[in-house]
Amino acid sequence: MRNFITLLIVLVAMNIHAQPLQDTTLQNVSKNIIMEVVKPIETDVSFASVVVMETESGIVRSNINLTRTSQGWEQDDDYKHYVAAGNSRAVLFLALLECGASSGESYHTSGVFTDKQAGCTIKDYNRPIDGWGDIRLDRAMNCSDIVILKACEAHFARSMGTLAYYLGKTGIDLGDKDDERTYEEFCNDYENTPWDPIGILGYRDRITPLQMTIWMQGIANDGRMMMPRFYESDSTKAIYEQMALRRNIDSLKNAMRAEVECGTLRNVASEYVSVSGITNVSQANNIGYRCTMFCGFIPGYTISVNIVMKGSQTLSAHVSIARGIIDWIAQHRLNLRDDKK
Repeated sequence: MRNFITLLIVLVAMNIHAQPLQDTTLQNVSKNIIMEVVKPIETDVSFASVVVMETESGIVRSNINLTRTSQGWEQDDDYKHYVAAGNSRAVLFLALLECGASSGESYHTSGVFTDKQAGCTIKDYNRPIDGWGDIRLDRAMNCSDIVILKACEAHFARSMGTLAYYLGKTGIDLGDKDDERTYEEFCNDYENTPWDPIGILGYRDRITPLQMTIWMQGIANDGRMMMPRFYESDSTKAIYEQMALRRNIDSLKNAMRAEVECGTLRNVASEYVSVSGITNVSQANNIGYRCTMFCGFIPGYTISVNIVMKGSQTLSAHVSIARGIIDWIAQHRLNLRDDKK
């Protein structure tokens, strides 16, 4: 994963005069939806992105990366803008399944997740009214860092190198597989850790929107992660033929579908097409800024949305943008204007 940026820059340099595969209409629609949604909070937003890939081919149909400057919004085409890894709970969830964890195992949490913070209700997660209780691993994927961390502690406590190994089996090569520290030792020396297995829960800017989309495309494509294609001369090439066991990928996809149907992402559900996704709100590297994200898929397309903004007064912009783009693709690219999912 860490080599994606270099590969992408090389691809762009080699194809300066090649025919682009970008869907110009979708690109413009993506930008217009972003501008419409963020207009009321524009002064608080520093970055907004939308990436849309065709799931089977890896073709990047839309790649909007907007940075707000003193002169207005500027498109950033070098693919180097890093955001907090909002897909990290899903990555760790899949690594846990690869290690032998069960998606149905539960962990106790005393964390209180209100509607504003998590986008969910106590009833959704079967917790007592005060927020104390047990949460299933598959339900925690979209609302509880605490549960994911407890699961990591339970399954990877002996050696952080074990976590690095299983992250590698999900297409994420961030870690040192020879790291013999225990989970407790790792946490005590977190700031001096060169790799970031637990920090990918979102508290450091470590990934680009395009990388996030590529990983999710692999999930949507049943484990076949594709190299992104930008030009007609780019060949169709798999980064991983099978990034994780199919049964574990299916478990992740089922959990993502449930989050849209009855969990934290109900507002992204479309009347036209089935949607699966994950969401997260993370503290960005910039002091006072937060990164909100949606990453998911519909039949044929994988989509990510990232917004970096000040404060926490409006944390739903990414969901509104995602819903608008999903509905537009369903109607204008999947021709589902009169059909239902």
